[in-house]
Amino acid sequence: RPRGDGRPFNGGGAPDPDGKSPPGLDKGAVPGPAGNGKVVQVDEILSHPQALAQCRNYLAAHFPNATQRATTSTAEAAREVASRKGAKPFCAAIGTLRAAQLYGLSIIARDIQDVPENETRFILLARGKRAPRTGHDKTSIAFSTVRDRPGALYSILEEFAVRSINLTKIESRPTKRMLGEYIFFVDCEGHEDDPAVREAIKALEPKTSYIKILGSYPVNV
Repeated sequence: RPRGDGRPFNGGGAPDPDGKSPPGLDKGAVPGPAGNGKVVQVDEILSHPQALAQCRNYLAAHFPNATQRATTSTAEAAREVASRKGAKPFCAAIGTLRAAQLYGLSIIARDIQDVPENETRFILLARGKRAPRTGHDKTSIAFSTVRDRPGALYSILEEFAVRSINLTKIESRPTKRMLGEYIFFVDCEGHEDDPAVREAIKALEPKTSYIKILGSYPVNV
């Protein structure tokens, strides 16, 4: 899976040729690329909000005064840094090695994520297309309970348990419509075309106020 930890890319900061901090360096500075002894100034750090959050400790330790700005993706952050080469304020991006290569950026630090095992999953979405069964699939489902009552969620999850369908993830997010109302996101083993999964989804319909099959895909995605 693509790593979501990212690396900070420098797109034209102010390296000092003598390996010393430039006069007036008041934001953030780190050793330059490839350990060349130069110091790179970074005034602004760009990335997707999730990547910024995953690298919070590193940024606090090395760039406590640098401005952080969210972008729509780590790739967009790299693209914007590349387009601003040499311009002030000096900026860097958190993203992937591939993005650095594509946009000709220098890597000033690697593996800066707070949790080394952290990974971010990226999924390609399309309308009207269903991934074929591979025999080793997962299905993602979103749903809301009919009403807030004891056992509402249990009765839904039971439909998977009685069919021996393993759940690999369950999360909840507020609907933002009413206090205490949530949307649940579930990943289960199996393809939506598998008989057991299809039966479980059918059994959920009268127990949910909202249900949507987000899709099925190979387990290694």
